[in-house]
Order: sequence, then C-alpha cells, then structure tokens
Amino acid sequence: MTSLSKLIMQVNPGLTPKGVEDMAKMYSQVSFEADVAPTRPHVSGIELAERGYTRLDTQEYISPNTDVGGFSISVTDRSPTFEVDYDTKGIKSPKGRTNKTNLFNQRAGWRWTSENPPMLALSKQRNSTRFGQVLISVDDGREHYYTLSFDTGIDNSGEYTLDSKLYTKPSLGEPRNRPSVKGRLVLGPPVGTIITLAGKKPHLVYEYITVVPTNKDGLDPIRRLE
Repeated sequence: MTSLSKLIMQVNPGLTPKGVEDMAKMYSQVSFEADVAPTRPHVSGIELAERGYTRLDTQEYISPNTDVGGFSISVTDRSPTFEVDYDTKGIKSPKGRTNKTNLFNQRAGWRWTSENPPMLALSKQRNSTRFGQVLISVDDGREHYYTLSFDTGIDNSGEYTLDSKLYTKPSLGEPRNRPSVKGRLVLGPPVGTIITLAGKKPHLVYEYITVVPTNKDGLDPIRRLE
C-alpha cells in the first residue's frame, strides 16, 4: 500500500478499499499549482486550537481562523474535495456579506424533491458510522444556498481570487469548520430542488456558486441561468 493510500485511509475512516484506490488514482493525476493543496477540517477536537485544518500534501496543521488565498469545494466526485490556496494572495471585497460554507449531510435532514437528481459525494455523518450524500451549504447570514461546487474566484476568469479565512466556530455546536469569504454571491443554474426536514422549506440546488467583490452592502446574489 502506498503512503498516499495510507494517508487517505487515515483521513477517510470507513472508506472501502475500492474508494481508497479511486481517490488515490484521482490525486495522483492532479497537479496542484503553487501552494494549492487538498485540505481536511478537524472536527473532533475539544479545544478551539485543536479544531483547525490539515493540509494533506504536507500534513501541516493549520490553526483555526487562518487567513488564506482562495479555496474551492466540490461534491461531484466519489468523496468531497476541499482545496486551499496557501500561497497566492488575492483581493479583499470592500463590502458584502461574509459567506460561510460547510457540508450538509443528507442524514442531517434534507431530501431531494426533484426528479433525476445528480449523484453526489458520500461522507460519514458526524458521530455516526453511516454515510450519506452531501451538498455544500452557503450561509450569507440571511439565507442558506445549496450547491454542487463553490469557489472564491479560483479558475473562473483567472483575473482575481478573493482572500478567505479557514473559519472555525468557537463553540462545539454544529457546523464547526466553515471556510468563509466576503463578497457578493453568484448563483449558477439550478440542477434540482431539496426540502430541509427541520424547516420544511424548499430550496433550489445550484450547479455552482462563486463570489465576486462588491462596493455595496445588502445586495442579493447574482443569478445566472447558464
């Protein structure tokens, strides 16, 4: 077994041998530019200082609330991916909402209401041995939006990326690790609808969500149909 496979098993407990093999193959084919690296949040620590993030290519521990460049999250592969730019510094949005992201496990309380929903990554529900499909939840402080992928400008136009923060909630409540970025959300085309079981409220699920800088507060997200 390669060191990469062992590392994948360590940070993805419960993943099947086939899942480990597929993930190792995926990472072996990816070249990360500059210091863009796969990253994993810590959720099990008791003290705040223990609930940061681990940079998987170097095993470096990243303290909670560290300022970084851009980041991207995707749930379109077998397992969720989270990549952070630790080297390139972009720009800061003068105004706009602070948008906090996290994975929303289906076993935590949502279900599809649309037909032919897209296949999603699987992740183990916290404090459980069961796996469930996950979406990306984006909270702008007023509304929650749901998507298959999220980024802070990385690879969209190549013209900018918004600086972000590897935020960790001070208390032990959920969700704990919420990578965050300030700016105005851009919502991609809808790919389906869900209902959250707690609020019984329907929500669109977007193909992607990204962020742009803004000079105004209180703006609604930009909506793109394609």
